[in-house]
Amino acid sequence: SNALTATAENAKIPYQLEIMPEDTGTDADSLALATNGGAKAATVSIPQRNMHTPVEIISLRDVEQTAALLAAYAKECGR
Repeated sequence: SNALTATAENAKIPYQLEIMPEDTGTDADSLALATNGGAKAATVSIPQRNMHTPVEIISLRDVEQTAALLAAYAKECGR
């Protein structure tokens, strides 16, 4: 979403885009296709290794920055 990347840039929160050639496997897929013309939807992910295993690894800094991005975006949407 352009609004999410703009929020990240304004708040100086690092981000990277992940291009999904097919579906994302998340609820965002059904939301985006739920109506005639679709609805705006975005998926915000936290980078991780070993997904869906007992030894998933994430960076706490990535979690904090993701939370900061979502909070900043929610604050912007409220204006």
